[in-house]
Amino acid sequence: MNTIVFTFKVQRADTAVTTIIVPDDYPTIQEAVDAASPGDTIFIKSGLYVENITAGKSLTFMGEDRDEVIVTTNETLDPFIFDISSEKYTFSGITFLGHSFETAGIHGGYNTIVNCKFLFHFSGIYGGCDNVSNNVFVDNARGMTLGGTNPVVTNNEFMSNGAGIMIAYTENATIQENVFHKNYCGIAWFFFSLGENNTVSNNIFTFNDEGMDFDDADDVGVITYHNDFLNNTVQVENLIFSTECTWDDGYPSGGNYWSDYNGSDFLSGPYQNVTGSDELGDVPYVVIGWPEWPELNFTDNYPLMSPYQYIPGDVNRDRRVRIDDILTIALAFGSNLGDPAFRPLMDITGDGKIRIDDILAAATNFGLGG
Repeated sequence: MNTIVFTFKVQRADTAVTTIIVPDDYPTIQEAVDAASPGDTIFIKSGLYVENITAGKSLTFMGEDRDEVIVTTNETLDPFIFDISSEKYTFSGITFLGHSFETAGIHGGYNTIVNCKFLFHFSGIYGGCDNVSNNVFVDNARGMTLGGTNPVVTNNEFMSNGAGIMIAYTENATIQENVFHKNYCGIAWFFFSLGENNTVSNNIFTFNDEGMDFDDADDVGVITYHNDFLNNTVQVENLIFSTECTWDDGYPSGGNYWSDYNGSDFLSGPYQNVTGSDELGDVPYVVIGWPEWPELNFTDNYPLMSPYQYIPGDVNRDRRVRIDDILTIALAFGSNLGDPAFRPLMDITGDGKIRIDDILAAATNFGLGG
């Protein structure tokens, strides 16, 4: 029997990731997207880019400088600056500038969004997200509209928005270590939204009209603990019976700090019936109550007697006030909400301005903290 042997030469495909530079390689972001392969990085140099960008492949968009790379939309063509498919994208170092409450900075996708800024949109981010961290949202109808499974939203600043975060049909969300300052509402759960196993922890809510608003949302499951609710006109609004909310992390971990809680701390233990203080209130804080049906009240069973993390003057959130905090506020003297130098935790008086009274308040707390 004769045997025929075939020999094949196999050559590995080139899978190297390419970095495309705008405007050096292509004058517009859209042209760079069209030329890119999945997985490529598009590096955007400082400048103003007026575009409506569509993409259908996983890409990374990296700006040279968040305050110097500004992408805005030609609103007559499309309200979305980035209108992207259901792929994974990464954005960093970009300012998304809207024209009105008809625009969105990023629409669609499953995104990682880090160190960006969103201004003057209907919704800065509209769609699914894996990770949203270290961003700034100012003067939007909604800072972001969140949906999907397992999103992580952390270390962001939401200022002067209609709602900092609007949440709908979301499961296993982690919302932590954000600052919500002078919004109409910090976090809003959309009407009839579904979702469970959501966690809201270690956030600071200051000088909002509403800290959180459930908009009569049905079948929402969320645990809220170790947050600081400070000087909000209404701390929590519109909870209904079918909302599955827990407002503390049990004993001895505790619940939240509420600036309008007027209870005392002489007792301790899971039932607060043992003599001796434990930094937790002796009686629950009623988050939402119905005098005619007190058994249905939503309560924080272990309200914190002092803020979990907020100290007036602690700008960098290391739970202490040091000279670098005071100098940071002093360098921002004269800035107003929306200015690049403005940070929400500098605005100790809550007037949207950094003035001498903010500096003096921080100086008064010098040395506090660990």
